[in-house]
Amino acid sequence: MWVANVSGKGRTVKSQLPKNDKELFSLNWHQNFKLLGDVMEVEIFESNSQYQIYPEKEAVLGGRIEEDYLLPLGLLNWSCDETGDSFEILIAAPMCDEEGLIAARRSTLKDQSCSHYWLVYSNDDGKWYLESNRESFSVQNPDEYFHFQKTRQSFEEKKVFYQANGFLQCLQNSLPKPEYKSSIFNVGGIPYKGSNWFYQVCNELDHEYDYLEDSNGVGHQSVILLDEDGNEFSYIGSVAAYTYTTELTGTLLYFFEPENQRALVVVEYT
Repeated sequence: MWVANVSGKGRTVKSQLPKNDKELFSLNWHQNFKLLGDVMEVEIFESNSQYQIYPEKEAVLGGRIEEDYLLPLGLLNWSCDETGDSFEILIAAPMCDEEGLIAARRSTLKDQSCSHYWLVYSNDDGKWYLESNRESFSVQNPDEYFHFQKTRQSFEEKKVFYQANGFLQCLQNSLPKPEYKSSIFNVGGIPYKGSNWFYQVCNELDHEYDYLEDSNGVGHQSVILLDEDGNEFSYIGSVAAYTYTTELTGTLLYFFEPENQRALVVVEYT
């Protein structure tokens, strides 16, 4: 049983952020920073030591089913505040249908590993595997599904664009315009309780509320997801799906459970 636990207490970003002004300045060429309450979010615009864009699928995906239902966007280097352990986490986009929903069968909506709005994959000896089987997905033959074909084609076109120009942009069929470059990943920040994604999670997963306020009577309510064993899925960041392929919409939110090296991606629609 999974629990969505809502907390208003200030939480530190569980990622490798700049330690001082000098380091901040040195990263400003390819990263932007903004504060969300007392939590910092980092926008990354090009591949660097913290986030490497476009890993080869053969190097990170465990098998054919992963290649059918996941797009490998990047690898995030992330450190756990509690233990100090470092992890290399695959940031992958789930394949969605024309409505923007993850192609899960309706009969699996209470499955612990996937739904229309979220998906879990985990690390085993350096490669990442879905925790769902092929029968969990409504699209059984991805190679024959036209929307999947369009999604992959756009993904590959954007990959070629990045390799040629060093950045991605959300302008379709346009010449490179660096002033319109898009973040390739946003590290840290707050997964807000009052968002569409959270209500979808509440509809599909058991949850509880813990409303906390600061000394001024206000606070930032962030969502803490726990698995059935009480292990916390730490929020690690987000990215606009459209940045990587024009056929996926919404924002992808990423959580990571370090004890078992499980990644959870949730689709947020506005």
